[in-house]
Order: sequence, then C-alpha cells, then structure tokens
Amino acid sequence: MVEQKIQGKGIVNEVKAITRPGEQVEKVYRRHWANFLPYIFTVLAMLIPVFLVPWLLNVVGFISSSTDQQYLNMIVGSYILFVWSFLAMSWVNYYYDVFIVTNERILDAELKTFFTREIGELNLAQLQNVEVKIIGFLETLLRFGDVHIRTAGQHPDFTFDKVPNPSVIANELLEIHERLIGQSYGDKSLGERGIVERKSFREVLKDEGLVTQEDIAKAAAEQAATGKRLGEALVTLGMVKRRDIVDAIGQQYNLPTVDLTHYEFDPTVVGLISEPVARKVHAIALSYSGTTVTAAVPHPRQMPEVLGEIKNQGLEAAFVIADGEEIDAAINQNYPIKKPESNGGFKNGSIDPADSPNGGETTE
Repeated sequence: MVEQKIQGKGIVNEVKAITRPGEQVEKVYRRHWANFLPYIFTVLAMLIPVFLVPWLLNVVGFISSSTDQQYLNMIVGSYILFVWSFLAMSWVNYYYDVFIVTNERILDAELKTFFTREIGELNLAQLQNVEVKIIGFLETLLRFGDVHIRTAGQHPDFTFDKVPNPSVIANELLEIHERLIGQSYGDKSLGERGIVERKSFREVLKDEGLVTQEDIAKAAAEQAATGKRLGEALVTLGMVKRRDIVDAIGQQYNLPTVDLTHYEFDPTVVGLISEPVARKVHAIALSYSGTTVTAAVPHPRQMPEVLGEIKNQGLEAAFVIADGEEIDAAINQNYPIKKPESNGGFKNGSIDPADSPNGGETTE
C-alpha cells in the first residue's frame, strides 16, 4: 500500500489523480449501498436522546426556567451537529472508497482522512483467476458479495469486498484482462503469435451447436448463484462436456488443444517450469524442439508467467490448451521432478540444470 494525498472535486478528479498519464479507466466500483445501512442505524440510535432526554428533563422538572431551556437547546444543537458530522464523514468514506480498474492496473483506493488515501495496486497482467463469494441472507437477497482476485507472481491477492453483482464484476475483470493480453504478450503481440480472440466464448459454443441461448441464460443464473466460470456452470448443469470447453477455448483463441489423459511426460522437459509456477498457474511443459518449449495451459490468461519462466532460460514458448483437471493431475503425477540415477533409474529431486534441453545455459 502507498499513501497519497489527493485534492479535487468529485470522484472524477479523485480517479484522475491516482492514474498514470495515458492510463485509461475501464471501471469504477464501490461497495453495495447496504454497507451504508449500519451507519444509518447508528445515526438513528444516536438521535433517540435528542427527543428522549429533553422530555425526561421536563417530566422530572429539571428545566424550570428559560435559561435552563436555552442551555439545553445549546447542548442538543451541539449534539445534533456532532451526529450530522458523523453521518457526513461516514458517507464520504463510503462514497470515496472505490475499486478502480484501468487498462493497466487494479486499484483499491481507501479514504483514511479527508485528504489522505491508502492505495493498493495490482498489475492487471498478474490476474490469474477471479472467485465470487456470496455468503449470508442479506447478501443473497440483495445480490452483493466479495470478488476475490487471485494473482500470478509474488503480489498479494486482492478482494473487492461487499460489491453489488459480484459475478458481473468478475466477468468484466476477466474480459478486461483478456483484452490486455490480446494487446501485449511478452515481446510479441498475441496477433504475431496467432493468439487472438476470434469470437466470444459464448459465440463459439452457440456456433458449434453445443448450447442455445436458453442454455446460456441458465448457466448464467448458475454462475451468479455459485460464482463459477461460465464453462464450469455449463458442465455442472450437464449441458456440455469438459472436452467441449477445452475445444471452445482453443477455437476462441486459435490455439491447438491436447488430451493429457494418456500423455507420456519427459521429466527433463517438465522441469523447465518450476513446481511452484506450475501449481500456481496450472501449467505443464509438454515438449521441447529447437529452442521452443510447448506448454499446456487451461486458458491464455495463464501464459504470461509461464512465458517469463521459460524465457529466463533463454528459450521460447508455445502453448496449447488442455483441461485444467488433466493438467493438475499431470502436475501431481510428475512433480517433484525425478532425476536420473547412475543405474539408469530415477530418484526424486530438483532437475539438474545440466540436464535441461539448453544444457543449463541461461540468457539474461
């Protein structure tokens, strides 16, 4: 978190003040209005003495002169001013605590005082997955909850807490992220790599005759209720198979797909992606040819960190789409990496750099 002093008029100036030159604001979110209800109830409770105390004082005969009444009016007026200040500060805190999504970053701007904000930021390219949680009767009734943003790399996870329509926000975040990786991918654009979104995921499924618009609507309702991704919701409802989802993502981004259920893995190749990265982003190296390592991922959003891992070894990366459960099963089966013993067998341990396809050489 970094603290910045911000001055300006209105939320527009506030947002502009914390964005970089050339950075475009995509979305601004704030917490659901129900989060302001406790403050309203508190103020109502604080106002009870305004009516109750003067009445009791008059009943017991404590107010016996106009001077007493004037003193009481001053005290009550001061107290009302205090309550009004509390309500105003609570509203300002609610209104100016915002979550901002730009074309580069995700920002959590929290007002600490009238002139100081605490701002947490996350590089949008680090977004790995988005989870939705709606817990509680009021949250379910009014449709608000938490959007938990899981990240790739060393950055801490982010949470948009108590926001309205969290499933919609989750989808918007993923769409903005996918648009970002469609514009820039390592040192080459996705277009240069042939990895571009040809059409939306829903359009692919409908064009292939796998689902109807009615099916999409039912899956969207399941998605809103459970926080699952659309593809997972369709699988849960029995409308498509997991293999259909893999093929649809492949068509969506013009990427080949692979079935890993009977794939034979080479420990030397698998070791080109470290176990922490493999488990974090759900990726596994499949083959090595020339200077290119082919890795399987469940979705293009997993590619950036895998690319960095491979490029640090002086190699290039190519990608195929595979089922996430199959990738996780392969990771569990092949990690920790088995290293050849002198008798030709294998033993558990980290892969020796000399055993890697590039002979352990790395390029800065």
